[in-house]
Amino acid sequence: MISLLEVLNEAISRPKAIFLAGPAGSGKSTFVKNNIPNLKVINIDDTYEELLKKAGLDKPQSEFTSDELSQSSKLMGQARKETTAKLKAAQENLENIIIDGTGGASNPILKKKTQLEDLGYDTMMVMIYVSPLVSLERNR
Repeated sequence: MISLLEVLNEAISRPKAIFLAGPAGSGKSTFVKNNIPNLKVINIDDTYEELLKKAGLDKPQSEFTSDELSQSSKLMGQARKETTAKLKAAQENLENIIIDGTGGASNPILKKKTQLEDLGYDTMMVMIYVSPLVSLERNR
């Protein structure tokens, strides 16, 4: 069996972009950390969590007041902008990247895939699966 690292290193003249997909709590971030730690990870959740922490909102959302919910919504918009900027910078530098998300909507992924391939990237998707019960338990 060929390992993911072997695939990533097979043609080093072309940058690689991996779309990492799977449900929340499936272990995507753990998979990256343990298997491919040297690629730049683009993940809106990381940015959003940093912004929430800076705003003093690092607690379960079920405990948010209505004002805090409103503020967290604005922070998600900011996280989206910052994540888009990170992706654009990585693309301009032709960095090897991992786009970490759920993969819940195919159209945005296919659009990014086409954009990356037009820039000379090799692209692939890695799907991480976990049963819905495990996902729910991990997210609780």
